[in-house]
Parts: sequence; structure tokens; C-alpha cells
Amino acid sequence: MTGHDSLREYAGKQLVSFLRKGDFAHAGEEAAIDLAFSNVARAPEQSILDVGCGLGGTAAYIQDHRLGRVTGLDIEKEAILYAQEKYPTCVFHCCDVLDAAQVITQRFDLICMFNAFYAFSDQLAALKTLNKLIDMKGKIIIFDYSDPDIRKITPLFRAGDKNTSPFKPISFQGIDSLLEQSGWKLSKKIDISPQYIQWYTQLIDRLQGNENEIIRLFSQSLFQKAITTYSSIKESLVKDLLGGILLYAEKA
Repeated sequence: MTGHDSLREYAGKQLVSFLRKGDFAHAGEEAAIDLAFSNVARAPEQSILDVGCGLGGTAAYIQDHRLGRVTGLDIEKEAILYAQEKYPTCVFHCCDVLDAAQVITQRFDLICMFNAFYAFSDQLAALKTLNKLIDMKGKIIIFDYSDPDIRKITPLFRAGDKNTSPFKPISFQGIDSLLEQSGWKLSKKIDISPQYIQWYTQLIDRLQGNENEIIRLFSQSLFQKAITTYSSIKESLVKDLLGGILLYAEKA
């Protein structure tokens, strides 16, 4: 599934934005945001950090729906430049998540991540860094891929594997310990695998239905990479080798 990492680069994000009819780089688009925030009290003045914000569509959606004042963070410079120009009411920073505590001095009431955590090279260190950016009573939402069952044969990376794939879904069993080690306390863990299957089915349908336009706007190679990658993800979801997860935790 290494192709998914290249789709996180700027051209890939633009392609996904085209398919999802908005600047969203994560599964489910608006429905995913609504689902994630359905368990959070509406507080227009709370400060929110969107980690792995990409093109800024999620940050803008959260702020426009009066869920909080949003700051976005992403490692991709071109994506941040785009977000700063298109969504000037939000604040955006370009840096690696592990450097976030040096770049951002503000403390937040809430941190959210949408399909970003799986791409972090050191997930424990990332959680520790983000813990430094959260207020004493702050919370974190993680919307991402999950590794449903450690006993199953799977192509996915797992902690301790020699595989160096950047695709590291959340261990459904091990995430509790990972959060605890990094200063967080898990409050809720929800399996959203059925929603992921639905979202990826819709995404592939859009991809195939817009083949000629995508090749014209982007390239044949990027179209093929997207088909291969998203079909692989859907197949893994259907076979229960990959899942979707929604986590809520608070500062311990």
C-alpha cells in the first residue's frame, strides 16, 4: 500500500480534492467530520489543531460550522501555501508533527487528525509531542485506518515488523497502551469499518466515472496509481484485513 503515501503529496491531494469535490484528503469528507464531532460539544470559541490538514478543507469546514477556531498543520509546503491563500480565516503552519511543539506556541482545547496518524514514522513520539500542545483538560480525536486483528495474515505494517512501509494503521488492541505511554487516556474507541467500505466504494466509482477528465487534468500514471491504491485499500477493508477507527482520548 505504499502508493497511498505518494497520493499524500501535493498532486495526489489535488486529485483527491477533485474526486471529493472539496479540499479533503481523508475518507468520508464532510460525513467523516460530522461523525467525528458528533461526540464533541459544540464550542465555537474552543481552539482546535488539525494535524495533517492537507489542503485545509477540513479545518475550514470545522471552523465554518462553528465547532471551534482552527489551526492547521501539515508537512507539505505546497499544500499549506494553498490552504493559506484559500482559507485565510484559519491559521496554517508547515512542519513535521515531531517539530510542532517548537513551531507552535499556542495550547489547544482539542486536537484532531483525519487519516494522518497512519503516515507518522514514529507514532509514539508524535503523540508525546501533541500532548505538549494540549491544554490541561484538552482532548484528541483520531480518525484513521485500523489493523483489526493481530492474528490475521495481513499486508499491513505492524509494530516490530521489518517492513518499512509508511502505511501504519492503528492496532485495535494496542492503541490503548500507546496512548497511555504518551500521556493520553482513552475515553472511547469506535469501529467504523463499514463506513470506510462505503466511502471507498464511492471514491472508486467517482475515479472510474471521471477517468478521461482525471487523465487530462493530472496524468495517466497518477490515475492508475489512484485506482491501484484505492482498490487495494477497499479489498483489504472487505477482507477485514484493514478497518476504520475513531478514537477519543483526553490528557491524562
